[in-house]
Order: sequence, then C-alpha cells, then structure tokens
Amino acid sequence: MFISADPQWGLMSTADNEKEHLQRAKFVTALRCAGIPANDYGVKRHYDKWTVESNGSVRAPEEWKEVKIFRWVNGKQTRFTDAERKRLSFVDVEVTTRILDYSLESFMEIQKGLHNIIQTFPLLVPPTAGLHVHVGNQKNRFPLQTILNFGTLISSFQMFFNELHPLHRLLSEYCTLPQVAFHRKDRHPLDMANVVNACKTVGEFLQLFTDDHRDPENINAFIDGFRAYSFSNMMGNTGSNTIEFRQHEGTLTFDRVARWVNLVIGLTCVSHTVNGNYVFKLVHEHASDENSNILVLLPKLYLPKSAEEYKGRLHIHSADLVFPDLHDDFTEDSVEESEEDVDMEDDEKLKMYKYIMMFF
Repeated sequence: MFISADPQWGLMSTADNEKEHLQRAKFVTALRCAGIPANDYGVKRHYDKWTVESNGSVRAPEEWKEVKIFRWVNGKQTRFTDAERKRLSFVDVEVTTRILDYSLESFMEIQKGLHNIIQTFPLLVPPTAGLHVHVGNQKNRFPLQTILNFGTLISSFQMFFNELHPLHRLLSEYCTLPQVAFHRKDRHPLDMANVVNACKTVGEFLQLFTDDHRDPENINAFIDGFRAYSFSNMMGNTGSNTIEFRQHEGTLTFDRVARWVNLVIGLTCVSHTVNGNYVFKLVHEHASDENSNILVLLPKLYLPKSAEEYKGRLHIHSADLVFPDLHDDFTEDSVEESEEDVDMEDDEKLKMYKYIMMFF
C-alpha cells in the first residue's frame, strides 16, 4: 500500500529516504499503540512480531492526487482539501503480521492492527498492492498427496478461482496464474490434472510449478515467487514450508481479509484430507461445465460457508482475454486413472497446517 504523507505528521512535500523511513517507523509506533508486538523499523525481521518494510513493487497510481483521499479526524472520515492534497507525497509500505494460529484471537489481532493503521494514517491501496497469505506449519512438510490435490485444484479450476479476483490481479506480473506451469498442449483441465498427478515426488511437483512454459526458448525464465500460488518456501531445507497465496488484491478491509483467509485455510485443509480420486472426480464433473462456477465448487470442497460469503462478490472475466491460448476440445479419453485412494492423516495432523502469516 501507499501512504500519503500528511503534513500534520511533519512531512516534506517531496519524498526522501530519511522522511520515508520516518513514516514507516511511525507505522511501527501505531501498531505498538494498539498493543501489537512489532519489530523496530530497519532491523532484521523476527516472525514473532509484526514487521513494517518498504516494497518497491507497490507503485503510485497515475493521477493519484486526483483521487479522493480521506483521513480520520476525531473518529470521523474527512476529505483532504485541494490545497492540502498538493502538499502530499507517497511512501510505499509493506506490513507483515507475525506468525499466527488460525484462531479467533488471531483475527482480533489483525482487526485491531488494521483499525489502528487506518485511524492513524491517510491511505491508498494501488493496483500493484496485494494481500499475501502463507499457510503451513512451522516444522513439518506437506505430504505429497496433499500438494498433488492442491496443485490439481488450483490448476484445473483456475478459471473458477479467478472469479474471486479483479482482472488486474489476473494479469499482474506479481501473481501469474498456474497455467504458466504447463505446456500449451496440456492446458485444459483434465490434462493439467494428469500432469500434476504424474509427479512422484515433492521435488518433481516443485519443479513443475517452478518452470515457465510460456517461452520455449527460455523455459526457466520465470520466478516462482511471483506466482499466484508460490511454493518457493517449500524448497531446500531452510524454507518455512508454506504455500503462499498471492493473488488477492491489496485491501485494508478486515472483512475481506477474513473471508480470504478462511477460504485459503479451508482449501489447504481440504487438499490434505480428501483423496486423489475425489479430486479427479470433481475435475471430470465440473471443470468444463459451463453451468458451474466457484460457488458450485466450494460446497463440493466442504466449504459452504466460503461459498455463502462470496455470493454477490464474484468477478466475471472473458476467458479469451485471460486465457487466449486455452481451448476446451478435450474428451473423456484424456482422463487417466488416478492413483489408489490415499489414506490421509488423522485430524491432529490436519491441525498442523493451520498457521498463517499475512503481508499487506
């Protein structure tokens, strides 16, 4: 997000590094005033506290001074005057929560942090800003079948999940869609499911979702960290073993944050509990059904609450615009038999995948 530099905070009209650092440090103060533990600005990040940093990918929108910019005064939202607006400048800021359990207490902490920031600073959220959520656990890796199920769902149903996001997040260089992991000939839903489930190890899965098949002359040109669903933190022995959800647009609205967190946690847990045959069945029955959409799919994934929460909030996109190279001429012959049902772990194992960390 970008923070407009309010003259009442003692800012100059031109952004310089020292003044930008000062404003980010004031974010730390605002969080601490809300009782939220926060790292000092400019020190090494510790994940037991919230962190405030710069992020050069968050860029000012064109003609931003023409946008209506508000601030809170005595508990009320008021608009900047034209004279005040001319004295404003922007500072890029990234706010990261600490590692949180999936609990009511964690949601209350997020709500409190967002509320105090909004009440303290005039803010704009440009299109390049995103809400990133990491889901995983702090010691154990995801089992192979879990990530196969997850990879199948996000790939074969990517057009369904796209309905949750505005167009600029589908076309953004910072959250490219799962289809880039597949050769053009393999980009219909059933074929993508077969390619994903052909992976016999976690390493093969990670390789699949790291390679970029948009450019045959430069197959490894893509950076996994910029995908809508990033698995880069599962690589090597020092990663956090998380799946990073990057597609949601930036927001300071708590209800939107909560809806998205509930969905991504649910999707991860469902991927861990169901067997591969069930996922293939969903792909075969719904992925190419013109009458199906994300609201039909979510109850099938045992997420009826998320379906209810997203009613009336979907985005309609042209497939030709978002996926110009996709085609739907696949047949039942393209379906391969999935592996035998996998007996997933018990409920205690499931709980280990419920921790989150968010980037605003």
